[in-house]
Amino acid sequence: WLPSACSLLPLSREKMCSLLRGKSVLVVGDSLAAQLFLSLNGLLASTFGRNLRGAALLDVTASACNDTVRLAYARNDLVMWTEHSSDMLKVSRFDPSLLLGPWVQRAARDADLLVVDSGHHFPHMGRKLEARQGADMATSRATFPLRSINHTLRSAVAARRRWGHHPVSTVLVSAPVPTGQPRQQRNSNE
Repeated sequence: WLPSACSLLPLSREKMCSLLRGKSVLVVGDSLAAQLFLSLNGLLASTFGRNLRGAALLDVTASACNDTVRLAYARNDLVMWTEHSSDMLKVSRFDPSLLLGPWVQRAARDADLLVVDSGHHFPHMGRKLEARQGADMATSRATFPLRSINHTLRSAVAARRRWGHHPVSTVLVSAPVPTGQPRQQRNSNE
């Protein structure tokens, strides 16, 4: 694949290891974030920690670059920033299939670089509940993704700043599909 609209620099293990030496990286998100985490581990020839069990990646650590870089992945499908498990329980009512593991404390305190990947689950969240509860639930479902990610980013940057992390050390990876309302069919005359 050759990009037509931009020029991408080659990414090498040596360069990445040099940039990340002595750092801790936390990737948080859904299964797409897990794929990003696995790709990063492949690039850096990582060794996974003992917490890698089976096929489901929920909370995994790895050591990379000859043990000079620490990598971690935490599964939280909505990258919901909260320190209270009761908040997670409220959100899981919308969609019990969501995986909402804890990650906030590690993100604020421990990670030198925080990579947040959000959005894949938002378009589907709460549809069954919406069908039972009507328009109010439809509005809540449609506005929740943007409100949630804004809250997460504001909270993450503020908490990380208190622990001495610069705001640019928090990275948002965009959703691969649009979140919110589907685009309406365009008129063929437009």
